Amino acid sequence: MNVDAVQRLRRRLTLHFAVIANLTTWLLATETQSVFLPLFILIVCAVAYVLVDVLAWFHLGVIGSCLGMTVASGIAIASYLHSQFIYPSETGQLMAVAGLLVYPMAVLFFQRKNLRVYEQLAVFLLLEMVVAALVNSNLLFGIMLAPILLLWISALFLFSRYATVVAWEPSLDTPMPKLVELLYRKLVRSVMGDRPSAAVATVPAPGDAIARTGNARGNWWQAIPLGVGALVFAGLFFILTPRTRPGSMTAGLRNPTTVGLPNRLTFGSVGRILQNRTPVMRVTLRHAATNTTYQLASPPYLRARVFDSYGPLSRFRRDDHGRGEWYFRAYSRLTRLPARPAFPPDFLTQRDRVEVEFTLESYASQQLYLIPPAYLVDQEASIPLRNDPLNMILQPLDESEISKGKSVRYRVGSYGFSRGQQVPILPARLTVRDDQRIDAFDFQYLVRLTRGFGHLSRLDAYRRELLQQQGVQENDLWAVAAALEQHLAAGPFRYTLDLPPPFESELDPIEDFVLHTKRGHCQYFASAMVAMLRQSGIPARLVVGYRPREFNALGEYFSVRQSDAHAWVEALFRRTDLEQSPYARWLTDAPFYWVRFDPTPGDESSNAIQIAEDQAIDFAEKIWKDYVVEGTKLTTAEGIYAPVSGENGNPWSHFKSWLAKLKVAIQTGSLWTENMTFHWSLALTIILLGTMVIGIFHVTRWLPRISPRLASRLGMQSRHATIQQAFFLRCMRLLARAGWQRQPQQTPREFTRMVAERLAQEGNAPAKSALERLTAYYYYSRFTPEGTLSTAAMAEIRQALEVLAQAVERRSGKAR
Repeated sequence: MNVDAVQRLRRRLTLHFAVIANLTTWLLATETQSVFLPLFILIVCAVAYVLVDVLAWFHLGVIGSCLGMTVASGIAIASYLHSQFIYPSETGQLMAVAGLLVYPMAVLFFQRKNLRVYEQLAVFLLLEMVVAALVNSNLLFGIMLAPILLLWISALFLFSRYATVVAWEPSLDTPMPKLVELLYRKLVRSVMGDRPSAAVATVPAPGDAIARTGNARGNWWQAIPLGVGALVFAGLFFILTPRTRPGSMTAGLRNPTTVGLPNRLTFGSVGRILQNRTPVMRVTLRHAATNTTYQLASPPYLRARVFDSYGPLSRFRRDDHGRGEWYFRAYSRLTRLPARPAFPPDFLTQRDRVEVEFTLESYASQQLYLIPPAYLVDQEASIPLRNDPLNMILQPLDESEISKGKSVRYRVGSYGFSRGQQVPILPARLTVRDDQRIDAFDFQYLVRLTRGFGHLSRLDAYRRELLQQQGVQENDLWAVAAALEQHLAAGPFRYTLDLPPPFESELDPIEDFVLHTKRGHCQYFASAMVAMLRQSGIPARLVVGYRPREFNALGEYFSVRQSDAHAWVEALFRRTDLEQSPYARWLTDAPFYWVRFDPTPGDESSNAIQIAEDQAIDFAEKIWKDYVVEGTKLTTAEGIYAPVSGENGNPWSHFKSWLAKLKVAIQTGSLWTENMTFHWSLALTIILLGTMVIGIFHVTRWLPRISPRLASRLGMQSRHATIQQAFFLRCMRLLARAGWQRQPQQTPREFTRMVAERLAQEGNAPAKSALERLTAYYYYSRFTPEGTLSTAAMAEIRQALEVLAQAVERRSGKAR
């Protein structure tokens, strides 16, 4: 047995497993956003491959492996307990589970490789792929899946060849000699010139041929069903398995999440939100009448939350810039989102009817968004859309209403646009009695919108001086609001995320911003304007949401990132206050109106829609999630198969419906209770497909016997397929058992003549004679026209096979 060839085979197999381990760990790290495990397994694989597999300097024995496994499991369990109880973090828990697979796998790489170690490595790698599939939903997983599967197929072939070699020579799987013994053997070979004999080189052992090359042509054809099966299994597993994503999990107490919009808005948290470019959602705007893309001239305002109250933070919650926070204190009166806005006809004719589709990422799917005034488009929406008409927001979803790890998709209509512009004025949905007085509930709410900043006396003095310098009368409410917005947006203030330290530590952050620092982000500007509006007697509130600027021209949607978070101001005016304003043309017979103000400074680029730089990648990611990860587009009217699916009664539509039900049943654990409707057309289609697969299998099996030449051209010929005579085929197999394997370049006569000479040298004349008779009968029956063997000839052939079989058994017994 050629030990060097076997060592090369073992190193190639180890290298395959090492590359698969690195790719799988890096794939897992794309979701956990931690590079510790990938770097760790990369260093381990490189060091172990060089020192253990190539140089063979050392390896872990039984005691070392047990200790290593114990330490690895202890580290993983300790990490899990730390992320579970000390600093609760589901991302940390996921990393601990991944470590429970990676750390023992590192110990296996430092062991001497044999069949047992390779089997254990395969199990750990498959489990790691399962964890990666559970947490991955992005396109990178699909891209990386193809090379990983190809490496798996190649590794399985190498493993099969190695297992065959070990079956021929079990001693190869015994412990590796020590370094001193290997050096001694190398010294002996170099001094004594020890080389294998010519006879051994001429007739190599079967294990040598398998270790060097294997059956290359057969491998390619065997790879087809194996590769297809692996791809089908991986695809079904990836699609049907319910997954989650670390981004949707709660972070540790010392590292609060910055994805999404919080319930209480502090000055210290908004900066982290605006520096995060994590994707939040995709928003598509289309004309309701023509179903074409609605072209906007400026980025839209996507409404999420409303804050009506402001107060100081507790001393224990303060940070450098977090000495005040906004929160929502009023009571929400929830109603069903109307099918059409309850506004007069003249209001609706002034505006465009736009349908807005929101596709929220799985880790940011609890908060819902809209563009008011909104109405319901889909009467059978998959999620509840509970509307707060006074604040014009949707109530956030409960965790039980969200599919774990799935994105949320819903459509609402909007009358908030006109000729490509988002209208900044909306009629207020206040409850007005017959005597034109506001309902007590709404009146109490409006009173709250005028209070909360009376203690900021220095800010109030600054406001009064500003209005006096600009000659604005305080009873002219619209002029007051316009002057405050203009001063904050174009005055001595500057937008920045690099916040300076407080000028006066005991001063309220709003007052300190206006009077001293004059530098901040959108929350500072909006908060300052709300404070000065309320001091002027104008009801005002803070609104937060997103204002996306990246437009994907390929998919015709806005890509909304966490850095697009924005805060603006809404102020309430009577109709008489706006009759002399630029918004007079939007007035109807409604008595009150909300007017949007955005005092945050911005240049032309910040108020312009930009084409996304990575729009092709983002669009591919969208297609991947729509059609592969979640499959939502496969069952909708706008799916890619809709033009060819035809009517609902065909087998393809039944198959899609059946697959969708099967997926839901598997994910919800109700596979045996789900009402899976039986369709004869679908059943017949499956039966036909199964019959085709079985037929193809039998064709590939029987084709070498029916048409050997065609099977040979297609690469489907077995090793002894060219030998049609059963007796001579058995002769070849007997010789293979003895260690003689016919090479492709040898004819049967050349091969048996060479073996006969070896038998003669070993003093086994009867076996030599029997082999010569079998060869003669083979050529006679194969190439002569008469070809038919008589009864006496068949008896002689059986006798010769028995003699040859006895010789092979004696020779094998001596070899052992």
